[in-house]
Amino acid sequence: MKKIAFITNYYDTFSNYQEIELINNLAKQANIIYVFTSNHTFKLFKGISKISLQERQINFDYENNIKVIRLKTWVNLSSIIILRGIVKKINLLKPDLIFIQPAGQLIGLNLLFSSYVRKNNKSVHITFQDNHYQYNKYNSLVANLKRFFFYLTKGMMYIPQIYLFGNVYNNTNNGIGIIDNLTFNKKIRLAPLGYDNLKFYFSENQRIEYRRKYNIDNNDKLICIVGKVTKIKKLEHVINVLESLEVKFKLIIAGFANTEYCKNFKEFIDTKHKIKDNIITLDFVNYSEMNKIFNACDFGIWYKQPAITIQQAMGTGLDIITPNNDTVDHLFNENFKNLHEFKNKDIESFSDKLDELLKKINYNSVNRKYNSIKFSESFSMLKIINKFYLNK
Repeated sequence: MKKIAFITNYYDTFSNYQEIELINNLAKQANIIYVFTSNHTFKLFKGISKISLQERQINFDYENNIKVIRLKTWVNLSSIIILRGIVKKINLLKPDLIFIQPAGQLIGLNLLFSSYVRKNNKSVHITFQDNHYQYNKYNSLVANLKRFFFYLTKGMMYIPQIYLFGNVYNNTNNGIGIIDNLTFNKKIRLAPLGYDNLKFYFSENQRIEYRRKYNIDNNDKLICIVGKVTKIKKLEHVINVLESLEVKFKLIIAGFANTEYCKNFKEFIDTKHKIKDNIITLDFVNYSEMNKIFNACDFGIWYKQPAITIQQAMGTGLDIITPNNDTVDHLFNENFKNLHEFKNKDIESFSDKLDELLKKINYNSVNRKYNSIKFSESFSMLKIINKFYLNK
């Protein structure tokens, strides 16, 4: 049994984010996990979280070998979080392994001053999650200026971490491309996003029950868009394309929050008289309902900003439409027949692929179960941990 320190910015267990899944699955391998995190909620979840700030200042002990230590912060910005007292706690704990994720918020920066970490740097696993999509909301001039400014400022603070900490990762080839400019030939390894295959799995019963809940016939083509509803995903483009098609469908969009954009997007949907009655809008859902949605649907759409929900959906065997770029290119291989690509930033290519799938895809429980099993063999979180982090 190993003693593992996991340092992260937020610990919102309902989010199903990569850090949460990684922590849970490290604990399943009979490790004791000490989660050091801030006493804040990620800003996009503030309207969702039921936990008050006062409650977040308490240490929680869980039966599954996870202890959460919530610390006050020296710095708490959208892009930088520095925890108070973390150096002293790590020096006292003397963990066997240290995970720092997401390192892009400089969450591990002050560990450079830890005598224990400097002596045991080979035991540190630090994961940067930077990618080019973080600049997508800006025009090309502003985006290039922000990249340039990043390398001159925050990027400079990445360099000592990259060189001190023994194991450095990014979750995508896209992200490796950004960090490579700061490494001076130090190897940055790909550690793909994984998912918990005990939470996301094939279930025909869930398909039947969830469709019955919304009066959706088994022969109806049901599509889903799952994940935080945000402007950067350009979901209006998806709605416009769906409105232009002649094929009948129903659509579930899950991930609405109490934001101005979500309110405006719902109003936009209401203007689409041809299809609005076929669209079901849901708030942010927990992993249990998410699994039911994926099983109920015939395919899912990730038009912009691919996320961990792709892996979670493919864990149920669901067919996926997404652009094939260096954020998800490691997912495309001959073993996964349920991953369908369109040309990145090409609305016509997306429209053609969507129309094609709506016309040809038919539910087959045998294929769905096979797809689920094959994907789990490569991208379940336990597989990712053992292959990429622990080299088993």
